[in-house]
Amino acid sequence: GPGAPADGAWPGQFAQVLVETLAGSRPPRQISTWATDRARARIQRLGPMLAAGQRPQLRRVVAFRPASGVIEMTVVVSFGPRVRALALRLEHSPPHRSLPGHQARGARWLCTEVEAA
Repeated sequence: GPGAPADGAWPGQFAQVLVETLAGSRPPRQISTWATDRARARIQRLGPMLAAGQRPQLRRVVAFRPASGVIEMTVVVSFGPRVRALALRLEHSPPHRSLPGHQARGARWLCTEVEAA
């Protein structure tokens, strides 16, 4: 049900946004609502290295929940003839009430770690 995206389509949607960002076909700001600053910086560094002008194809997404509020994902992507695996960690971020200078925000999942193999 809601709040259990590891069982639903959400990880796959995130993986798709991620590979399109890596490939440069989506602007990095589009992933900013899904990722911490650190993860976003890492994604921006990985992009040119992984994509190298090739259009990525999502091969496989495996998501599991080692703990409540944590999703770990393995995303297998091919960039032309090369196949790469990405390891991602997503953490559930509780809702924030609105404070001066900050908008209120519902609970959401945030990518906190990205590794490429």
